[in-house]
Amino acid sequence: LEAEASEDFDVVRDAAIGYQQLGDVQGNPFATNTKGDVTAARNSYVKSRELAQRALALRPGDPRARRALAIADLKLGDLEHMRGDNDAAQARYLAAQQILNAPAPQMPDDFGVRGNALHAAQRLAFVREASAPIGEVLKMHNQLVEDARKLAADFPREDKSMSLLANVLHGAF
Repeated sequence: LEAEASEDFDVVRDAAIGYQQLGDVQGNPFATNTKGDVTAARNSYVKSRELAQRALALRPGDPRARRALAIADLKLGDLEHMRGDNDAAQARYLAAQQILNAPAPQMPDDFGVRGNALHAAQRLAFVREASAPIGEVLKMHNQLVEDARKLAADFPREDKSMSLLANVLHGAF
């Protein structure tokens, strides 16, 4: 593929996002209209992650490349979780959360960065439920609810902010 050898940031980042979308169609367990081929989806997400890393090498710190890398980790974490490997899923979700939280304070007006960071935290809390002490789990869920409420308050015209809040509240009970 051209993107693998390209020095053009936009081509590489767009290819990373394209591989994520391909993986969703191939076998993302949380996507609709999927073909059910989890192996193909995993391969696409791995390729997406590699391309996102390449985009970051071309433009270190770029928030769009960081987001592409984090989303690839989220999707790989979802596949690990569906396989029953909560430790691997937790590692992927934690990596995504760290990637997304780094630019979040500098980008408070970017709903995408903050919303994806909330998704990562929510998935991490979900897999931690299986092994963490109940006090830690409750603390994580309380923080999720607080963060989701703040996101909804900061982005009242963004439909997804209310959807995220509802999802977090549902998962907290």
